[in-house]
Amino acid sequence: MAGLVHWGAAMDGSLLVSGPLDVARTLSRFRLWGEDPANRLSDGAFRRAVRVDGRWRGYELTWTGGPDQARLRVSVPGARGARVLEAALAEVGHICGLELDVPAFYRRAAADPVLAELIPRLYGLRPTLSPHPFEMLVGSVCAQQVNLGFAFTVRARLVRRFGTAVRVNGGTV
Repeated sequence: MAGLVHWGAAMDGSLLVSGPLDVARTLSRFRLWGEDPANRLSDGAFRRAVRVDGRWRGYELTWTGGPDQARLRVSVPGARGARVLEAALAEVGHICGLELDVPAFYRRAAADPVLAELIPRLYGLRPTLSPHPFEMLVGSVCAQQVNLGFAFTVRARLVRRFGTAVRVNGGTV
């Protein structure tokens, strides 16, 4: 994790990426099958909320560079303490699969004739991981529906009905 910076109305931090990461393609699953009100991906930014000390705080992830030079920046509007930013950075690292040893996977996949052909097409793509067990469970149950479009609709309705709306940089998650 690289530095924490406090710029007036927001705290900003950056994350180091080990191995290739195509951020836009990795996060595209959050809008591929329909609207995801808890994970907003639009206009080159990913917006979500993290709960710290019983309070929801919205954050925004932006990125620059291609898969081999990805730079991630996380901004938490209105944050005054490092704990909130650190929680958002940890969550982004988990969602983007930064803990995964992707270079080792590519080395292993290169030895398999089927997987080797997929490496160029899927280069930099990482699995997105839900940061909380309950969130993973809800997503898994919803995905067992008739199709993924319907599953996203059910999940979106659950989020709107039982979730807490949080404003972040002009949007709501």
